[in-house]
Amino acid sequence: LLLEMVGTAIAVIPRTFAAILEVVFEHRIDLPSVVPVLQQAAPSGATPNDPASGLARLVHEAERLNPNFPVMLRRCASTGELNNFEVHKGEWIAAFVAAANLSKTPARQDPDRFSLAPWFEGEARPMDEYFVFGVPRDSEAAPGRLNGSCWGRDRMVLMILEQLVAATGRMQGLRRLAGPEGDVQRLLIVPIGLHARFSALHPS
Repeated sequence: LLLEMVGTAIAVIPRTFAAILEVVFEHRIDLPSVVPVLQQAAPSGATPNDPASGLARLVHEAERLNPNFPVMLRRCASTGELNNFEVHKGEWIAAFVAAANLSKTPARQDPDRFSLAPWFEGEARPMDEYFVFGVPRDSEAAPGRLNGSCWGRDRMVLMILEQLVAATGRMQGLRRLAGPEGDVQRLLIVPIGLHARFSALHPS
């Protein structure tokens, strides 16, 4: 448990938060004006399949457009069937998460568009269509809750990321630095920093 907590704190959270900020900057999302709305209770038009928190919607949407794991590889431990195809023990299976996140579905007709519905006008997207760090939600789980397959994800990463987004929402005039200095800083493939600037800090 301690090892998972340390690994999560060192690698997963910084990597995902950098990915979220990349999406925020790319889509020109003004966090100081957006975050207070997302911190309010779900609007009257919300459904049981909407997240309990608007900040959770922002994290999920950013992870959808800029996933930590664009492609995931798994080796079959036993022979079985996957989507009506027979797979054999020892075979490798690739899940193209980034492509799946941008595929059209009946509930996602404009997958390239960032949506914070129902807190803001946009396309309503069921939470069970998100792949959170490559893992889909459990359709049998209680509404608004992720499946329990990953303790670190559900009880650490998502909670901390929501708090980080809320804290960043206090930064007025937040923007990345111009030129290469504004690119995500990486150690091998792991993001370790993202240089940005802001003009003032809004009171909490």
